[in-house]
Amino acid sequence: MNCNGINRLVKCLVVVAIVVLGCFTSSIRARPVPDWSDERLAHEADLIVIAVATSSKDVNADLNNAKPDSWVEVNTVFTPMTVLKGTLEAKSLTVMHDRFFDRAMSMKIIDGPGFVEFDTMGASTGGTEYLLFLKKLKDGRFAAVSGQMDPHFSVKIVRPYTQPPRPDAHADGGVKADDADQWKNNHHDRFVTLERLPSSDDVKEVDFGKGPNVALSETQTPETFKALPASARPVDSNEKSIHTWAYSPICNGTFKTRDGTFGFQLYLGGRGMLTTPSGEKGIFSYGNPATRPSEPSSH
Repeated sequence: MNCNGINRLVKCLVVVAIVVLGCFTSSIRARPVPDWSDERLAHEADLIVIAVATSSKDVNADLNNAKPDSWVEVNTVFTPMTVLKGTLEAKSLTVMHDRFFDRAMSMKIIDGPGFVEFDTMGASTGGTEYLLFLKKLKDGRFAAVSGQMDPHFSVKIVRPYTQPPRPDAHADGGVKADDADQWKNNHHDRFVTLERLPSSDDVKEVDFGKGPNVALSETQTPETFKALPASARPVDSNEKSIHTWAYSPICNGTFKTRDGTFGFQLYLGGRGMLTTPSGEKGIFSYGNPATRPSEPSSH
């Protein structure tokens, strides 16, 4: 083998060595992440709760010497909606978690921590509902059961049910008019367009049932409900969105007027269903779509 052949062979060996070393060091840098299955989360959690966040605030600390990737401790306060495991006597709970001093570091650090942030709008303004798997700390606060490095495994977002795509739906989202009419005729509810809705002055003897969202149902009062008709509007029974809307119930009940007893069901997103004394059912919209009945729209 001449010198040129030896030089080419050496260069090839160097390139191969660099590639192998790069793969080896990359595998060393990749941090191991535990397998946090739902079963393990549920087993190890002291508290499992569905809750909405109302506030997040950094814990008081000296950050004068903080670097962009320094961890900052955060307290987020939640209002519980439903407790699925454990006991919680207080009307709120505080969850301790962390963030980077420079929030942009979450996008820059490879294999970094899975920090979480929360929507803090609260229940009365349509805030996000979270399913939390938590461990209780000695100071009374809670933290993710999956640890401060990977808290995202312990946080799930609760979303309303949405109907799966219908067989007659087109790829562009459209539906043939005759197909839509046929689907409506086969639907289990025959809705009518409500000619008029009871006025606030007509509503008497409001009786709330125990809806699926018991915690929110219990915040309702006859006074708050009586303010709702002022912002309510009938929805045309031919409107296609009636059959594609994600009806996620808040509460239900009955009320009386001079025309008889009405039944009602209120849903997240600003829609409701009214059953008239004659048994007809109609859909109505109320307030701002982001407003729940406990805080009626002022318009």
